[in-house]
Amino acid sequence: MDYLDIEFKNYVDARGKGKSYEEFALFKAFAFQSLLIQINSYLSKKTKVLEVGFGSGYFLSLLSQNGHEVYGVEKSENALRYAKEIFNEKKQSSKNLMIADGFKLPFPDNSFDLVFNIGVIEHFSVSEQRIFISEMKRVSKKLVLISVPNHTQGSLYSEFKIKSNFYIAETENIVKMEYLVKLTELIPIKYSGFLTIRAKDSINKELDQLYRKHKFIAKESYSPKDFPNLLKFEMNLSDDERFSFGFLKYFLAEK
Repeated sequence: MDYLDIEFKNYVDARGKGKSYEEFALFKAFAFQSLLIQINSYLSKKTKVLEVGFGSGYFLSLLSQNGHEVYGVEKSENALRYAKEIFNEKKQSSKNLMIADGFKLPFPDNSFDLVFNIGVIEHFSVSEQRIFISEMKRVSKKLVLISVPNHTQGSLYSEFKIKSNFYIAETENIVKMEYLVKLTELIPIKYSGFLTIRAKDSINKELDQLYRKHKFIAKESYSPKDFPNLLKFEMNLSDDERFSFGFLKYFLAEK
């Protein structure tokens, strides 16, 4: 069973017990809130956005809550069901979520202000990644964002690979990401990362040094009530620090 299928089942169980997505998947919810703050200055009040491979759909839900017109494509029927459940929890319309091929998007050229994917293209070869990015560029009027797991030694993701039963091996050729962005004639305008927060018992030496530098004290556990303070800490980090230590890193580029 795919990890997303397991997560979906567990989410449905959590909802049956009255829990919100933020309570069920605290770190993921925090990560997406962090990303939204980081890119918000590049978005107008009502940006038309497309996520290619939306997974749980939570980030699209956040964008929708902030007044943006959201669309999403996925290849997985279970992902679509998962996202619809989250949109239903947040009392939002999921009418623009659909099953489609990311390599052949069912939209005309220049349809969206922002086209993005998070943790998708690392599963493809370099030649496929180039096609995937080019297709994202085709349907974007202006912005393309590509986010991938952070394989930098000492990052949260490198620790996750070692310890997690849910780790799925990727091609791990994402070191070429900036090269691929430029190869598709996109112009990088920002790079950074997100989710540098972990519970006290799961931080490594590198994170401990980062936390000490910024006078952050990791807790045994967190709740959604901690989000304002956690976001304040993460926003105080430099783009280089987030890019090096975060669970995910990203490039924001324009046509």
